[in-house]
Amino acid sequence: MMISVIIVTYNSSVEITECIGSLTEAVKQYHYEIIVVDNNSSDNTCEVIESSFPGIKLYRNNRNRGFASGANRGAAEASGEYLLFLNPDTRVPENCIDEPMRYLSRNSRTGIIGPRLVDSRGKFLPESKRGVPTPAAALFRFTMLYRLFPHSPVINRYYMGGSDSSKTVLADAVTGAFMFMERAIFEDAGGFDEEYFMYGEDIDLCMRVSAMGYDIVYLPSVTVTHHKGKSGGMRSYRGIREFYRSMHIFTNNHFSSRYSRITILLTHLAIRILFILSLIKRVPLLAKRDLGQRSRTGHHKA
Repeated sequence: MMISVIIVTYNSSVEITECIGSLTEAVKQYHYEIIVVDNNSSDNTCEVIESSFPGIKLYRNNRNRGFASGANRGAAEASGEYLLFLNPDTRVPENCIDEPMRYLSRNSRTGIIGPRLVDSRGKFLPESKRGVPTPAAALFRFTMLYRLFPHSPVINRYYMGGSDSSKTVLADAVTGAFMFMERAIFEDAGGFDEEYFMYGEDIDLCMRVSAMGYDIVYLPSVTVTHHKGKSGGMRSYRGIREFYRSMHIFTNNHFSSRYSRITILLTHLAIRILFILSLIKRVPLLAKRDLGQRSRTGHHKA
């Protein structure tokens, strides 16, 4: 039995050492391989991996192909019966393989397992377990109404407000920052949908695996630290754009046949408005970030 750990990197030279360092302690009692797919990093991520972890299988993409494509390539190169998809900006505990394997041995209809995620300060991250982001659930999420009723299974459906984060529960989706599953199930589901560049592909895969009759499981006995935002994400224009583009894709793929045309049109309109508002909110930050990059590289406008 082999465990294949797949990590997709992009400018992750600072985080990758801590991630892999914690991971090797967790997998050392197993037959395992670590596969890193790098999305054409412009820093020294690949050099750090090659010098610090020579036993890792490293594949370099000639351009940034996004998370879904990188993860699928890693899975195609994998030899293991079990796959762990892991973000480079995570730190895993020693039981991060033991606990999922133990759960799988007792629950044969398990499709995907996700852990309890905390940030660098130890605060619980609610995206550890999520409900299907229906138009209503998304509305409550983006208008922040869910914060007024955090324990409501209706208003806070997006983050499964009616469930206890300290207990193992069935979820609609877990996060792609840490996803453990059998390789056969991943392949039967068709892998990640590469129409998504970043964001949304994890929920999409969970929904397809669930439709196959498997359970999506939130397992809080494993606590993973996720240093959110370290790799850019919503701090960049592209990250913001891809986040809202993923909403369009997800709505078309999963809701177009379930909701009326007017509901879908209104949902798309709401997504566009949220995108514009998000850009307006972040203009000062994006400008400051761009100015800092120009200053470091010596590129200034006259």
